[in-house]
Amino acid sequence: MANSLRNLPTNTSLQRSSLKDQAVSTLRQHIISGEISPGTQLVERDIAEILNISRGPTREALIELENQGLVINERNRRHVINPSEPEVIAMFEVRSLLEKRAAERAAENTNLANQRALRAKLNIMEEAVLAQDRTAFVLADLELHQLIWHQSGNAYLDSVLNTMSGPIFVAIVNGTFQGFDWDETVELHRNLVDSINSGDVELAGRLANSNMEDALSRNRIYSAKQK
Repeated sequence: MANSLRNLPTNTSLQRSSLKDQAVSTLRQHIISGEISPGTQLVERDIAEILNISRGPTREALIELENQGLVINERNRRHVINPSEPEVIAMFEVRSLLEKRAAERAAENTNLANQRALRAKLNIMEEAVLAQDRTAFVLADLELHQLIWHQSGNAYLDSVLNTMSGPIFVAIVNGTFQGFDWDETVELHRNLVDSINSGDVELAGRLANSNMEDALSRNRIYSAKQK
Protein backbone atom coordinates (compact mmCIF):
# COMPACT_ATOMS: atom_id res chain seq x y z
CA MET A 1 0.00 0.00 0.00
CA ALA A 2 1.41 3.40 -0.94
CA ASN A 3 2.70 5.27 2.11
CA SER A 4 0.74 8.45 1.39
CA LEU A 5 -2.53 6.49 1.59
CA ARG A 6 -1.87 6.13 5.29
CA ASN A 7 -2.85 9.80 5.62
CA LEU A 8 -6.46 8.72 5.26
CA PRO A 9 -8.29 8.49 8.59
CA THR A 10 -8.41 4.82 9.62
CA ASN A 11 -11.38 5.40 11.92
CA THR A 12 -13.57 6.74 9.12
CA SER A 13 -17.14 5.47 9.57
CA LEU A 14 -19.24 6.10 6.49
CA GLN A 15 -23.02 5.94 6.53
CA ARG A 16 -24.39 3.16 4.33
CA SER A 17 -26.93 5.47 2.67
CA SER A 18 -24.33 7.29 0.61
CA LEU A 19 -21.11 5.32 0.76
CA LYS A 20 -19.97 6.24 -2.73
CA ASP A 21 -20.56 9.98 -2.31
CA GLN A 22 -18.86 10.05 1.07
CA ALA A 23 -15.91 8.08 -0.29
CA VAL A 24 -15.61 10.53 -3.18
CA SER A 25 -15.67 13.47 -0.77
CA THR A 26 -13.06 11.93 1.54
CA LEU A 27 -10.68 10.94 -1.25
CA ARG A 28 -11.14 14.22 -3.12
CA GLN A 29 -10.25 16.28 -0.08
CA HIS A 30 -7.13 14.24 0.62
CA ILE A 31 -6.02 14.40 -3.01
CA ILE A 32 -6.53 18.13 -3.44
CA SER A 33 -4.88 18.88 -0.08
CA GLY A 34 -1.85 16.82 -1.11
CA GLU A 35 -2.25 14.31 1.73
CA ILE A 36 -2.48 11.70 -1.01
CA SER A 37 0.36 12.81 -3.25
CA PRO A 38 0.29 13.10 -7.06
CA GLY A 39 1.12 9.84 -8.81
CA THR A 40 0.00 7.67 -5.88
CA GLN A 41 -1.47 4.38 -7.05
CA LEU A 42 -5.01 3.84 -5.77
CA VAL A 43 -5.69 0.16 -5.22
CA GLU A 44 -9.38 -0.56 -4.85
CA ARG A 45 -8.85 -3.24 -2.21
CA ASP A 46 -6.66 -0.96 -0.07
CA ILE A 47 -9.04 1.99 -0.27
CA ALA A 48 -12.01 -0.19 0.66
CA GLU A 49 -10.12 -1.54 3.66
CA ILE A 50 -9.06 1.91 4.89
CA LEU A 51 -12.55 3.41 4.54
CA ASN A 52 -14.18 0.26 5.92
CA ILE A 53 -16.58 -0.13 3.01
CA SER A 54 -17.11 -2.78 0.34
CA ARG A 55 -15.32 -2.72 -3.00
CA GLY A 56 -18.51 -1.83 -4.90
CA PRO A 57 -18.90 1.77 -3.66
CA THR A 58 -15.11 2.09 -3.61
CA ARG A 59 -14.95 1.27 -7.33
CA GLU A 60 -17.79 3.71 -8.04
CA ALA A 61 -15.99 6.43 -6.07
CA LEU A 62 -12.77 5.93 -8.01
CA ILE A 63 -14.67 6.09 -11.31
CA GLU A 64 -16.29 9.35 -10.19
CA LEU A 65 -12.86 10.77 -9.33
CA GLU A 66 -11.76 9.81 -12.84
CA ASN A 67 -14.69 11.80 -14.18
CA GLN A 68 -13.60 14.74 -12.04
CA GLY A 69 -10.10 14.62 -13.51
CA LEU A 70 -8.35 13.74 -10.25
CA VAL A 71 -7.63 10.08 -11.02
CA ILE A 72 -6.25 8.47 -14.16
CA ASN A 73 -6.79 4.85 -15.19
CA GLU A 74 -3.89 3.46 -17.22
CA ARG A 75 -3.56 -0.23 -18.00
CA ASN A 76 -6.20 -0.98 -15.34
CA ARG A 77 -4.15 0.82 -12.71
CA ARG A 78 -5.54 3.97 -11.14
CA HIS A 79 -3.33 6.72 -9.80
CA VAL A 80 -3.71 10.31 -8.67
CA ILE A 81 -3.17 12.81 -11.45
CA ASN A 82 0.24 14.46 -11.58
CA PRO A 83 -0.27 17.31 -14.08
CA SER A 84 2.67 18.88 -15.84
CA GLU A 85 3.12 22.63 -16.04
CA PRO A 86 2.04 22.82 -19.73
CA GLU A 87 -1.09 20.80 -18.91
CA VAL A 88 -2.00 23.11 -16.04
CA ILE A 89 -1.44 26.20 -18.18
CA ALA A 90 -3.72 24.77 -20.89
CA MET A 91 -6.45 24.09 -18.33
CA PHE A 92 -6.01 27.56 -16.83
CA GLU A 93 -6.54 29.16 -20.23
CA VAL A 94 -9.84 27.34 -20.77
CA ARG A 95 -10.93 27.85 -17.16
CA SER A 96 -10.45 31.60 -17.54
CA LEU A 97 -13.18 31.75 -20.18
CA LEU A 98 -15.59 29.58 -18.20
CA GLU A 99 -15.01 31.40 -14.90
CA LYS A 100 -16.09 34.64 -16.55
CA ARG A 101 -19.44 33.22 -17.57
CA ALA A 102 -19.96 31.49 -14.22
CA ALA A 103 -19.35 34.75 -12.33
CA GLU A 104 -21.75 36.64 -14.60
CA ARG A 105 -24.50 34.08 -14.05
CA ALA A 106 -23.79 33.99 -10.30
CA ALA A 107 -24.23 37.77 -10.14
CA GLU A 108 -27.56 37.42 -11.92
CA ASN A 109 -28.66 34.85 -9.34
CA THR A 110 -27.52 36.66 -6.21
CA ASN A 111 -29.72 36.43 -3.13
CA LEU A 112 -29.24 36.73 0.62
CA ALA A 113 -28.43 33.05 1.17
CA ASN A 114 -25.85 33.00 -1.65
CA GLN A 115 -24.31 36.24 -0.41
CA ARG A 116 -23.86 34.83 3.08
CA ALA A 117 -22.35 31.60 1.75
CA LEU A 118 -19.77 33.42 -0.38
CA ARG A 119 -18.88 35.79 2.43
CA ALA A 120 -18.47 32.91 4.90
CA LYS A 121 -16.10 31.07 2.55
CA LEU A 122 -14.12 34.25 1.96
CA ASN A 123 -13.75 34.61 5.73
CA ILE A 124 -12.23 31.12 5.87
CA MET A 125 -9.68 32.16 3.22
CA GLU A 126 -8.80 35.22 5.29
CA GLU A 127 -8.36 33.10 8.42
CA ALA A 128 -6.10 30.70 6.51
CA VAL A 129 -3.88 33.62 5.53
CA LEU A 130 -3.54 34.69 9.16
CA ALA A 131 -2.65 31.11 10.12
CA GLN A 132 -0.36 30.73 7.07
CA ASP A 133 -2.13 27.44 6.40
CA ARG A 134 -1.48 26.77 2.72
CA THR A 135 -3.71 23.69 2.48
CA ALA A 136 -6.68 25.38 4.19
CA PHE A 137 -6.18 28.42 1.98
CA VAL A 138 -6.22 26.43 -1.26
CA LEU A 139 -9.21 24.34 -0.22
CA ALA A 140 -11.17 27.46 0.77
CA ASP A 141 -10.22 29.03 -2.56
CA LEU A 142 -11.54 25.99 -4.43
CA GLU A 143 -14.72 25.81 -2.37
CA LEU A 144 -15.39 29.52 -2.92
CA HIS A 145 -15.20 29.02 -6.67
CA GLN A 146 -17.41 25.93 -6.40
CA LEU A 147 -20.06 28.07 -4.72
CA ILE A 148 -19.86 30.54 -7.60
CA TRP A 149 -20.12 27.76 -10.21
CA HIS A 150 -23.13 26.26 -8.47
CA GLN A 151 -24.72 29.70 -8.09
CA SER A 152 -24.45 30.11 -11.87
CA GLY A 153 -27.38 27.71 -12.15
CA ASN A 154 -25.78 26.02 -15.16
CA ALA A 155 -25.17 22.37 -14.30
CA TYR A 156 -22.96 21.80 -17.36
CA LEU A 157 -20.77 24.78 -16.56
CA ASP A 158 -20.54 23.66 -12.95
CA SER A 159 -19.55 20.11 -13.99
CA VAL A 160 -16.88 21.15 -16.49
CA LEU A 161 -15.26 23.61 -14.09
CA ASN A 162 -15.21 21.02 -11.30
CA THR A 163 -13.52 18.51 -13.61
CA MET A 164 -10.94 21.05 -14.69
CA SER A 165 -10.24 22.65 -11.32
CA GLY A 166 -9.16 19.53 -9.45
CA PRO A 167 -5.86 19.05 -11.34
CA ILE A 168 -5.15 22.79 -11.13
CA PHE A 169 -5.49 22.87 -7.36
CA VAL A 170 -3.48 19.64 -7.03
CA ALA A 171 -0.67 21.41 -8.91
CA ILE A 172 -0.92 24.49 -6.70
CA VAL A 173 -0.83 22.55 -3.43
CA ASN A 174 2.03 20.34 -4.55
CA GLY A 175 4.26 23.09 -5.88
CA THR A 176 3.94 22.95 -9.67
CA PHE A 177 2.45 26.45 -9.45
CA GLN A 178 3.60 28.55 -6.50
CA GLY A 179 3.61 32.11 -7.76
CA PHE A 180 0.84 33.64 -5.73
CA ASP A 181 0.72 36.28 -3.03
CA TRP A 182 -1.60 35.42 -0.14
CA ASP A 183 -2.87 38.95 0.53
CA GLU A 184 -3.20 39.84 -3.13
CA THR A 185 -5.15 36.67 -3.86
CA VAL A 186 -7.56 37.34 -1.00
CA GLU A 187 -8.09 40.92 -2.17
CA LEU A 188 -8.86 39.70 -5.70
CA HIS A 189 -11.40 37.23 -4.35
CA ARG A 190 -12.88 39.85 -2.02
CA ASN A 191 -13.53 42.15 -4.98
CA LEU A 192 -15.01 39.28 -6.97
CA VAL A 193 -17.37 38.31 -4.15
CA ASP A 194 -18.43 41.94 -3.66
CA SER A 195 -19.25 42.31 -7.36
CA ILE A 196 -21.29 39.08 -7.41
CA ASN A 197 -23.12 39.92 -4.20
CA SER A 198 -24.01 43.37 -5.52
CA GLY A 199 -25.38 41.84 -8.72
CA ASP A 200 -22.93 43.68 -10.98
CA VAL A 201 -22.87 41.20 -13.86
CA GLU A 202 -20.39 43.03 -16.08
CA LEU A 203 -17.89 43.70 -13.28
CA ALA A 204 -18.15 40.15 -11.92
CA GLY A 205 -17.32 38.69 -15.33
CA ARG A 206 -14.45 41.07 -15.88
CA LEU A 207 -12.94 40.41 -12.44
CA ALA A 208 -13.28 36.63 -12.79
CA ASN A 209 -11.47 36.73 -16.11
CA SER A 210 -8.75 39.10 -14.92
CA ASN A 211 -8.23 37.03 -11.76
CA MET A 212 -7.55 33.93 -13.85
CA GLU A 213 -5.29 35.83 -16.24
CA ASP A 214 -3.40 37.34 -13.32
CA ALA A 215 -2.91 33.94 -11.65
CA LEU A 216 -1.69 32.42 -14.91
CA SER A 217 0.68 35.31 -15.58
CA ARG A 218 2.19 35.25 -12.08
CA ASN A 219 2.73 31.51 -12.19
CA ARG A 220 4.36 31.71 -15.61
CA ILE A 221 6.74 34.36 -14.28
CA TYR A 222 7.47 32.26 -11.19
CA SER A 223 8.11 29.14 -13.27
CA ALA A 224 10.44 31.04 -15.60
CA LYS A 225 12.48 32.27 -12.63
CA GLN A 226 12.97 28.70 -11.42
CA LYS A 227 14.50 27.58 -14.73
